[in-house]
Amino acid sequence: MKKHIWLLLISVCLLTGCTKQYSSVSEYSTDMNKVRNKLGDYTIEATISSNDVNGYYKSFIKNNKWRAEGSKDNGNTYNTVILYDGNKVYAYEKNKNIAIDMPIKEMLKQSNVDNEKAEFVMKFINPMGILIYWDLDNISGNIDGSWQIGTKSKKNGFDCRMISYKLSPSDEVCVSDKYGIAVYAKLTTKTKHGVMEINVKNIDNTPISEQEFELPSEMRVYSMMDLLKGMLKK
Repeated sequence: MKKHIWLLLISVCLLTGCTKQYSSVSEYSTDMNKVRNKLGDYTIEATISSNDVNGYYKSFIKNNKWRAEGSKDNGNTYNTVILYDGNKVYAYEKNKNIAIDMPIKEMLKQSNVDNEKAEFVMKFINPMGILIYWDLDNISGNIDGSWQIGTKSKKNGFDCRMISYKLSPSDEVCVSDKYGIAVYAKLTTKTKHGVMEINVKNIDNTPISEQEFELPSEMRVYSMMDLLKGMLKK
């Protein structure tokens, strides 16, 4: 009799997709961190839209390094690049051989931001950062005090769980149990962009080479000061 009951339960799980129930966001966050650590590298394609910005982006993420590329033709080609090699941020276009050294960490240091908070900021300079680090809360330090678990849903073809931000209920993410990251995000910004939505189109966990986070050898690097000096000479 017990054997038949177990077989029935297994059949129900296979048909309905049994998933773990969570009583808190922190508990869920812990499990999703394990998923991300197991999967390792991420290549994410997504659209980002707001009042005045609509774009298609691809981001390569490996540990604390990342490269984000922008497309103007719906993801057919990517030309603009922002690269963080774990130390510096560079911006360049693939069809040119000039890269700009963006002194973001230096500016944070001058503003008396410590190294830990600076690394926190670097995660979110990546347009896809919120998808990976949806559970980082640098405001209250208490994820359960800021976020709450909602219902199971499906966004952009992915099964996910809705997580809403208590301080601004219209802000929400939908997190995939399979990938450990958000496949949808809606955020209210204090800029002219207003409400911003990120919709994931594709996720790939194929290991990424370290070379993907290095500047192309033909690139000439200029600092922001170099650019200003060049403009003043004209």
